[in-house]
Amino acid sequence: MYHVGIERAFSAEHSLPMLPNPDEQRPHRHTYRLQVELFGDTLDDLGFLIDITELEAELDKLQTRYENVYLNELEPFQDRAPTLEVFSDVIATTLVRRFTGKGLCRLRVTLWESDAAWAGCERELS
Repeated sequence: MYHVGIERAFSAEHSLPMLPNPDEQRPHRHTYRLQVELFGDTLDDLGFLIDITELEAELDKLQTRYENVYLNELEPFQDRAPTLEVFSDVIATTLVRRFTGKGLCRLRVTLWESDAAWAGCERELS
């Protein structure tokens, strides 16, 4: 199996009012690091799994969408708190729509909120 990946960094704010820690209940900023990997079994005639510029363009869009925003106010987080797990799921759902049908079999999203804390989400692509 082959895989390619891209990383982007962006800053955004969120709050987690359901947690007992008052620091987490208040809006606070993280510098997120987003890594997205695409997996597939075959390469094209030029030796590529996918044109990496397609993945770069999609991550650029995500970076622009989330840079310097308060996540809790965005539509995907109206009914669920923007935890790392939920945020990585929202990103994966967006990217699944873009990369399904491209001859890839899996997508992995990993999202860090610090050097030590991360969560991720994997999805099958058909």
